[in-house]
Amino acid sequence: QEEVEQICRLSGSEIANINSDRQIVLAGTKPAIAKAVEIAKELRTKIVDLGIGVGSHFSGAAPVAKKLALVLEHVDVKPPKIPFIANATADYITTASQVKDSLVRHLTSRVRWLEMVIKMIQELISFSDPPLQRRQQTLFSITTHQKRLTIFQPIGQTERV
Repeated sequence: QEEVEQICRLSGSEIANINSDRQIVLAGTKPAIAKAVEIAKELRTKIVDLGIGVGSHFSGAAPVAKKLALVLEHVDVKPPKIPFIANATADYITTASQVKDSLVRHLTSRVRWLEMVIKMIQELISFSDPPLQRRQQTLFSITTHQKRLTIFQPIGQTERV
């Protein structure tokens, strides 16, 4: 992850998602992503463009997050009835105000998938849904033999790398 953080500092991109210690997603402006790709290639890091046409989980989504916060002021949200871990914090959400805050923060904060999975495993929460079981099994076998960097760009700016 240190190498990816260095790529971000040098390029102006941001970490959008940490799927595992070897699969990290970046987001940013088109020039920032282009620079990140250039740096990653110099470092011989494997790069995969997800081809996602939405810019979220980074500071560039702040204008949308502000609009969402205004909309949520007029929405009656109930507290979760089951344990729920927020993507942005990898912590449990227990109140309605935390749900609203999490929805807004989700747009501009990195997804802490790996931390969430580790927390659930440590607390012995089992996955009962078959698709989640497959995702869990995949998580621990992702790209164990090489470095991998997955990137996406804001909507309308996606290019194959």
